[in-house]
Amino acid sequence: MKKMIMVLVFVLLCGCGREHVQEVIETQTFAPELAIYYESLGEIAENSEAIVKGKTVEIEYFVVENGIIWTKQNFFVEESLLGDIDVGQNINIYRMGGSISLQDYIGSYPEVVQKEMQERYKKYNNEDLIKQVFNDAGDIEIGQNEVVFLTKCRVFSDDENDYWRVGAEMGELLGSISDISKSHILSQSNSLLSDDMKIKEENEKYSGYMGEYSLKQIRELIETK
Repeated sequence: MKKMIMVLVFVLLCGCGREHVQEVIETQTFAPELAIYYESLGEIAENSEAIVKGKTVEIEYFVVENGIIWTKQNFFVEESLLGDIDVGQNINIYRMGGSISLQDYIGSYPEVVQKEMQERYKKYNNEDLIKQVFNDAGDIEIGQNEVVFLTKCRVFSDDENDYWRVGAEMGELLGSISDISKSHILSQSNSLLSDDMKIKEENEKYSGYMGEYSLKQIRELIETK
């Protein structure tokens, strides 16, 4: 009898220690009007404090008042096309949307409505996720190659390395996604490219809300702005 009780206790302890697997329980979509609409990529470049090419190396989600989710995108700069951001520097780019735990999502609302929300979501685990998508923009991924048109952001901190995109999704052009580590990015950025690799890089396509451009076309556009 004693042996059976010990086995039962062991099984219960193992079951209690099992981690909950997070899942998205709700996806909220929004289509807010852009504060400023730009007619061309050239106009976006004219209103940019900096334009950089690089890769996303880290992603962090957070929620502000009343359940609005933001993404903090840590971005490694491989080339500075305009402005004073140094090559090899890491900057933060903020964008609306992302995923956050149900507990943090409910906690961002005033206390007067939290009880009502807890009742609404009571069948879910607090660690499950609420996801928000703005203007059908997909999630940014680690290793995402981008050319980004930036202006300073002073909303979340006084960090000199905080930026957001000029015109939101209008101010970014996405390239391929590289499955590489940050250290690999550093070694690639500091190495000398062969002529063939330089030509290939210049012809690489970047696309987004404003259309598709090669890196060469983007350079020419910036030079004439």
